[in-house]
Amino acid sequence: MREIVYVEKNTVIRGGKTVLEETRYHGLLGEDGSFRLLGYCGKRFPSQKAGVQSTDPGQKKNEAA
Repeated sequence: MREIVYVEKNTVIRGGKTVLEETRYHGLLGEDGSFRLLGYCGKRFPSQKAGVQSTDPGQKKNEAA
């Protein structure tokens, strides 16, 4: 048996906003070619615009006064 993880990523427009949809499938591939699904997960992330840098809210910038 082999363990397989498949990740599918799509960019779609929902409500006028660009969203990255990520779907993960986790399963076992048998010697006879059968597939047993062990886990499935889907997430949506808002896409960031080009040229805009994101900042981590937990990270503070050190600026000299």
